[in-house]
Amino acid sequence: MDKRLAACLYFGMGFLFLFFVFLKFPIFDVFKQFSDVSFRLVMLFIIASLGIMVCHTWRWWIIIRSLGYYVPFLSLFCYKLSGFGMSFVLPGPRIAGDPLRAKLLGRKGVPFSDGLTSVTIDRTIIFGSSGVFFFIGIILLLVNFALPTNLRYLLFLAGLVTIGAVVVFFYYLLKEEKFFIKIFKFFRLHKLKILKNIEKNLDKIESDLEFFFKKNRKYFILSMFISLFTWVFMYFEYKFSTTILGYDFNLLSVFLIFSFVGIALMFPIPMTLGTLELSQISVFTILGIDKSAGLALSLIIRTRDTIWALIGFIFIMIYGLKIKDTLVKIFKNNGQNKEKIQNINIKSQ
Repeated sequence: MDKRLAACLYFGMGFLFLFFVFLKFPIFDVFKQFSDVSFRLVMLFIIASLGIMVCHTWRWWIIIRSLGYYVPFLSLFCYKLSGFGMSFVLPGPRIAGDPLRAKLLGRKGVPFSDGLTSVTIDRTIIFGSSGVFFFIGIILLLVNFALPTNLRYLLFLAGLVTIGAVVVFFYYLLKEEKFFIKIFKFFRLHKLKILKNIEKNLDKIESDLEFFFKKNRKYFILSMFISLFTWVFMYFEYKFSTTILGYDFNLLSVFLIFSFVGIALMFPIPMTLGTLELSQISVFTILGIDKSAGLALSLIIRTRDTIWALIGFIFIMIYGLKIKDTLVKIFKNNGQNKEKIQNINIKSQ
């Protein structure tokens, strides 16, 4: 299926979800949840959100330093937001902007291949740390909450699959057995002409990953430490956002809320249209709270993401990219070889 047609279908599905959600829950009832908003709490929420983005950038900065390059932190922050903006509007689990992040590093003299390696390492750390935290959280939720039986089985299975994937991936990584190459060949993707050159690039990326996790232990430990800080900021972000709505949730309840946000992100719907709202309706139902509050929380989360994405697109335009052309090229080149991705026309600094 043509990628642009698929994107239109995903957008259509998302708006359809939204339509049915707000058909059942009038928007007036949602806005009533904001009747007693505290300016102090809003500022604390903004600080926590900014802290998360700073930690993401800090971890990426550490990874790039481990590869032997120095890129100013503020520049990386702008590149991070540019990638976030692109990922936000495209279907998939918010990684479509990663090639753009790698390409933008070229403005600071980082070769595209090394830029792509830095992004891959960053994603690997996110995958590993998030998988472990998710599994621990699932166990705590199953022990402390009286969840419906079907949901308990579903969450337990999701936790097992997640931690299993993490363990298998890092096992192959530490054994230097080329996990990505094995998957690539297992699905016989190397037989496809359009993906012919991918295998060589994957081999280099996996070699760099192995070197980072086995030889650059100082940077690896520091990166994981920063990831822990990210989770702390994430907790406070959701704690403040729910307190804005007048609810004082404990640690487990907050974890349940942003776990369901994570589930919504797994669906290939741009901007999590509809899926975010449905996830919060579900979790607030489990918690026995007014479902309109769940929709109000999803509105806060969507507003935050939209603002970050808009800032990201502003930087994309500052860097000389035409948004329409960039979107088309990301669609065209997603999953193809490095040389095609490098055709994105970025003005030199």
